[in-house]
Amino acid sequence: MFNKTSSNNLQIDSLDGLRGLALLFVLCAHTSFETPILGLDFKGIGKYGVYLFFILSAFLLSLPLFQKPLLDTGVWVHYFKRRFLRIYPLFFAAMLACFLFPAVYIPLTTEEILRMLLLLGSKGVFWSITVEFKFYFVLPLFILAFRILKNNFLYCSLASVILLAVLEYNWPHDSFGEGPISIIPYMPVFVFGMLTALFYAKLKEHTAPGRYLLDGVSFLCFLAVLATIPALWGVEYTRFHFNYRYYAVLWSLMMISFLKGAGLIRRILASVPMRFLGLISFSAYLWHWFIINLMDAYMPLNEVNVILVFPAVLGLSYLSYLVFERPFMVKQPIVSRVLSALTR
Repeated sequence: MFNKTSSNNLQIDSLDGLRGLALLFVLCAHTSFETPILGLDFKGIGKYGVYLFFILSAFLLSLPLFQKPLLDTGVWVHYFKRRFLRIYPLFFAAMLACFLFPAVYIPLTTEEILRMLLLLGSKGVFWSITVEFKFYFVLPLFILAFRILKNNFLYCSLASVILLAVLEYNWPHDSFGEGPISIIPYMPVFVFGMLTALFYAKLKEHTAPGRYLLDGVSFLCFLAVLATIPALWGVEYTRFHFNYRYYAVLWSLMMISFLKGAGLIRRILASVPMRFLGLISFSAYLWHWFIINLMDAYMPLNEVNVILVFPAVLGLSYLSYLVFERPFMVKQPIVSRVLSALTR
């Protein structure tokens, strides 16, 4: 099941598990809107998980492109084709479910669906899909700029900091409100993901000193994220959502630390349960709200039965993965024919 979970032939097992961790943040946060989980209130941390999804996308998409021939149109045809087929079949299926079952999902009109398909609007949990797909168009520009700077980490970092400062000066991040679909306020998150990939590429063949210390740094970064659970501070659940740079730095530092660390955290994240969560994370992200609302409608959720949400979400998501995701991530005869027809 886990032999090949990436559509771009890049496989780092522990990052599958890190994606699973991001999913857990989202599931715990949104389930907490119905009732606490084992007495704990996780409302608000779903955004932290989404920021981690963004960083992982930036990291995994940019890493294999640093050395590819950028003037080869085939590279970019393959890139955009894969991105479209990876996202849109399941994206459309989830929106169709919203249209058919508005009482237990996110009610959408045909006009709203069309606008969302064109990345002109969003609603509910779909906002992050809109933002991420916009990033797919921005990433090639960064890869080209990094290549012009000869992939020099220092120069690329300085150029990125200058760009982020210009964006912040002209479009302050706190002027966008809660859950914007503009990519501008999230640029620090995506940029840190790309810079982390560049740093990792530079250090890939080198053994870092103090590897056990790096595992400790990674764990401390994770604790620093958990320290911002809104319920711990008695504040509104959206209180820390605008701290994009804070989470960009922490998630990026956590990731590079355990990738170059002694291996303890890597082994935890590369375990079968965590990789499974990562495997179905996209499907689970799109279907979990449907399951939560459906279960709450027929058996109102409380602190006792809320735990049933998780196996229900995982079961539906795995089925969704098999139907809408896996066919485009591994080579199969019928899929190969479809892909060939699309590129003629």
